[in-house]
Amino acid sequence: MNKVTEPGDPNFPTVMTTYHMVEHWMSGSMTRTIPWLVGLQPRSFIEISPELAESIGVTTGGYVSVRSPRNEIQVRALVTPRLRIGVIEGRQASIAGRFVCSGYKGIVCDPITNDLSPADMAGDGLIPSSKSFVVKIDKPDMNKVEKFNEYPVEYPAGMSEPIPDTPWAAQPEGRN
Repeated sequence: MNKVTEPGDPNFPTVMTTYHMVEHWMSGSMTRTIPWLVGLQPRSFIEISPELAESIGVTTGGYVSVRSPRNEIQVRALVTPRLRIGVIEGRQASIAGRFVCSGYKGIVCDPITNDLSPADMAGDGLIPSSKSFVVKIDKPDMNKVEKFNEYPVEYPAGMSEPIPDTPWAAQPEGRN
């Protein structure tokens, strides 16, 4: 069901935005199965402000519950001053950010970010227009933390062998 809420609903005081990362792009379906990209960013997270983290008693690496009118997920927090409390339409609102590369298949599996966002399309381009939406971030329900069956990370031999006539800084990971 595609539930949405009225603007200013006090049950959802945080504005969440989504974004991509250098290590993972699109929905992650192309990058969650590539070992060296997963090695660079092995887990998804939600960025929250120090003020929000303090109010719910969480630190970086701890789980939080993120609930929208559509769904609820349990995900690890990254406490950062990048996203702060601001004023939206005259009301204080915390800002949170989560990257979109999450899913149930791959070397890394995490709760799906898009399960939180409303499914609506921009009329002018017929692309998702839900890059920001409201959520409630609170203490986690550890009974709801999903346990995913992840593939083991195994690097192909060619990713760790030295490349002839290549500077040290450009050699693959695992170099000595």
